[in-house]
Amino acid sequence: MNVHLDILFDDNVVWLARIQRTTAVTPPPAVQNHILLSEFATLVYLNRIGVPTPTVHGYGLTADSNGVNVNYILMEKLQASPLEWYDLGSDQRYRVLHQLANIFITLDRHSFRQTGSIIQPHGSIGAFADRVIFEPNYSQKLDLLGPFTSLRQHLDHTINCHLRLIESSQWGVDDPVTSYLIYRTLLDTYPRILPAESMNSEIFCLRHQDDKGATYSSTTNLMSLASSIGSGQKLLRHHSRLLRL
Repeated sequence: MNVHLDILFDDNVVWLARIQRTTAVTPPPAVQNHILLSEFATLVYLNRIGVPTPTVHGYGLTADSNGVNVNYILMEKLQASPLEWYDLGSDQRYRVLHQLANIFITLDRHSFRQTGSIIQPHGSIGAFADRVIFEPNYSQKLDLLGPFTSLRQHLDHTINCHLRLIESSQWGVDDPVTSYLIYRTLLDTYPRILPAESMNSEIFCLRHQDDKGATYSSTTNLMSLASSIGSGQKLLRHHSRLLRL
């Protein structure tokens, strides 16, 4: 969860300051830092491979000595509006889908051998940058999950992590029994539901962890479609899920 502030320069250039919010349910600082650094690295990486995204200009962490005292990313402000699919005509939808297909093709060409989150602009994969997917731990050491080399390994570890979070009253606190049974059922049934070839696949592509289409913006004439990072972090998923239009 983030707050966005406009920064207006004397030459009318506008940047966005993307500031992480701190609330009662904010994860530990180490997780917050990992999420922000991964968001920054992902944006730089997407720009480098040719995916239209805001240009990033820098970042800072709460522990830095610059006096800002919050986690933030400085980025270009896109002169665009959220994509309203149901307001578009058939020609406009075709134009959007053509651009979206090109984005997916680019991501497919830059696939990975691990599932996790980007932690370096050149595409290095590290642990998941997620507000939830980390081991409950009462010591000073923080155990983040990943990276993983197969979908089976990814599902086993993340589902078991949710089960441990429920057991320690850090997840599903409103109805822990139902939550536990849901994840326990997932753990037992996914090997019978998912195709065997996908379970052992070692090819993954970049995808938003909660992609509902709300992370895309467009210019008025739809000549430019851009992807922006929302409150969730970009993750690596199995590529067969990515290319469904």
